[in-house]
Amino acid sequence: MINNFEAMLFDHKDDDFYLGEGYFPLEKTPEKFLFNFKYLLNMATKGKLKAFKVGDIWYTSEVWINEHKKNIINLIDHEIGQSRESLKRLQKWVRRLK
Repeated sequence: MINNFEAMLFDHKDDDFYLGEGYFPLEKTPEKFLFNFKYLLNMATKGKLKAFKVGDIWYTSEVWINEHKKNIINLIDHEIGQSRESLKRLQKWVRRLK
């Protein structure tokens, strides 16, 4: 049973509980995000995805999932940039064999 504090926070929609506008349970993450529940739960518990827990249910928002996607893209771009820089430094010291 939901306690009084939780009842004040929630709006009742379509037999599910949603925390205000824009928040939804991780279990009901729209398919358009291409992340599954286990991945999102793992990222939320590690603090890599903004989310919060009410009772036993984790909640996030579309904005927070999009921020997570941007962080992934930035991390990949950074790693690619580091690899290119390393390759440039290595090429200064390595000569091709003829």
